[in-house]
Amino acid sequence: MPDLSQLCLLLLAFIAQHGHYPAMEECPSVRTVSVPELMSTACEGRPCPAQGFYDRETDAILLSDEVELAFALGRSILLHELVHYVQDRSGRWQEDDNACRAGMMRELHAFHLQERYLLDQNIRIPVSQNMIYYRCELPPGPASQAARRASSRAL
Repeated sequence: MPDLSQLCLLLLAFIAQHGHYPAMEECPSVRTVSVPELMSTACEGRPCPAQGFYDRETDAILLSDEVELAFALGRSILLHELVHYVQDRSGRWQEDDNACRAGMMRELHAFHLQERYLLDQNIRIPVSQNMIYYRCELPPGPASQAARRASSRAL
C-alpha cells in the first residue's frame, strides 16, 4: 500500500476523473483520532456512525482510529472525506438559500463516489444508505407545523 500522501493523491485523481472535479495536487492534513474525539467533533458529542470528518474550518480530515487504510473500505472512507475537501476547493458547491439542502447534496455526491470507488475494487456496499442519518430540521413557524402535521398523517 502506498504511504498516506501517495494514497491521498491517488484518491484525488480518482475524484477528479469520476466526479468531474478539477485535479487537485495538494492533500489536506489527515489526522487519526479516537472514536469519542471524532464524535465530539463530527456529531457535536452525540453518538453517531461517523468514521471520518472533513473540517471546513481547519481544512483537515479526521479519521477514526478504527479506519484501516490497508483495506478498500478504509480507503473509501478517506476518499469520501476527500470529496468534501475537493467540493470546497473547487467552488462548485456553493451554499444556496437552503444550506441544509446543499449539504445533503454534497453528502450524497460523496457517498456516490465512495460507492463507485468500492465497485472499482469489486466490492458492493451501498454506503449511500447512510443518508438515513442525515436530515434537515424545519425552522419553527406555520409552514413547518403544517409539514409536521402532514407527515404525521402519512404515518
